[in-house]
Amino acid sequence: MTTESLIRDLEWAGAAGCASCRSDLCHHQVLMSIYLGFRDAPRCWLCLADSLGLPAPVLRDRMI
Repeated sequence: MTTESLIRDLEWAGAAGCASCRSDLCHHQVLMSIYLGFRDAPRCWLCLADSLGLPAPVLRDRMI
């Protein structure tokens, strides 16, 4: 992955919104989605946690 492709992904995903609930995404949520394998369908942190079967605070703490 190049810096340019990461920037394009961040811009695209931020404009598209969460693949599950359609809420707006910040760049942190997009980066978490990419890291966790949801590059083509980024999710907000609540939907990421739900899709992984984790409580949202547990996912947040693990990502930190």
